[in-house]
Amino acid sequence: VGSNIIGEIKRDPIATDFIITLAGAAFMAPEKPPVLDPSPKSQNINLDRSFFENLPPMDRICFLCQTDNDLKKLIGKNNFDILRFFILANKAQLITLKKETKTSIDVDGFQFLVTSVSPESELIFREKKEKFGVKWLWHGSDTTRWYRILHTGLKDMGKTEYELNGGPWFGNGIYMSDSFQYSLSYCRSAENIYAHSMLPKTLYVISLVENADVKELTGPVAQNE
Repeated sequence: VGSNIIGEIKRDPIATDFIITLAGAAFMAPEKPPVLDPSPKSQNINLDRSFFENLPPMDRICFLCQTDNDLKKLIGKNNFDILRFFILANKAQLITLKKETKTSIDVDGFQFLVTSVSPESELIFREKKEKFGVKWLWHGSDTTRWYRILHTGLKDMGKTEYELNGGPWFGNGIYMSDSFQYSLSYCRSAENIYAHSMLPKTLYVISLVENADVKELTGPVAQNE
């Protein structure tokens, strides 16, 4: 991600929309546990709901703005600082998938390719893929949690304040399934408070995760459906 904000928005307006939408869901979540992490407030940037209500649609921003100064004039300095924070603080690379590259599931919605690992970790992962092969598994969670997940990657949250679904019934780790419907049952919706978003007003988020099929990757929770 470069430091040019308008260039990053124009690279993929829908992906930027998604980042703002997830930030809005986290903003509306209860304060405990702190899911809006990192928060603009950590950089002394004031954030309230009016940012999500007044931010123009991404296509309008792309049409009216050629430089960051144009964007700052359009939305105001504080809103520009918030938008800049959300874009630059996001460690994941998001690319909106076109129709021909979408995963084939019987659900209408937007799909994104997400990468969120360092080059060093990617090299290790590639070695494991070559040796053990690949297994794709679904992971569902509360929509309010995905803002933080994009920043940290999927983590084992068992025995922490972030735990959502009880104890480790099948042992410690990140729970996934080869059943889309089963993982979908763990998704929880959130309101999309970004008023001019291109995304639905009620949000569900689920991920299809690429895993190296190592011995530590135990059998799926549910059978194929």
